[in-house]
Amino acid sequence: MSNLLNMRVQLADLANLEDGWYCGNQGRQLPKSGIEWLIESWDRFCPADLQLPFLCATLEGNVRSEWFLGELEISLEIDLKDFSGIYSMIDRSTYRKSQNKELMFDLKNDHGWVKLFKRLRRCLLIDSL
Repeated sequence: MSNLLNMRVQLADLANLEDGWYCGNQGRQLPKSGIEWLIESWDRFCPADLQLPFLCATLEGNVRSEWFLGELEISLEIDLKDFSGIYSMIDRSTYRKSQNKELMFDLKNDHGWVKLFKRLRRCLLIDSL
């Protein structure tokens, strides 16, 4: 299954969540336009050899992407309304955020996506060797 197809399947499941999806009274519905934007952007900028993340909804109605490589955890929380992303990397053996590894990306423009995927590609491909 291609990365984009797999991502579409994961996001389709998240798109079906309604307000109150968590414990009946928490969790906002993800905006459909934000999900479409995320699919199109991911397809346009994501390198074909990049490992696909696990996707989940946040209580605020955003998407969290997670990659796990041994003791390394990389996450990217994508705000579907203001089109930004917060990237962080944590070493789970110490549960400390690695120095200078929490970054904000403006995903409203091509430059932000290119910078984000360069960082992800470097971390995911180098650390998986």
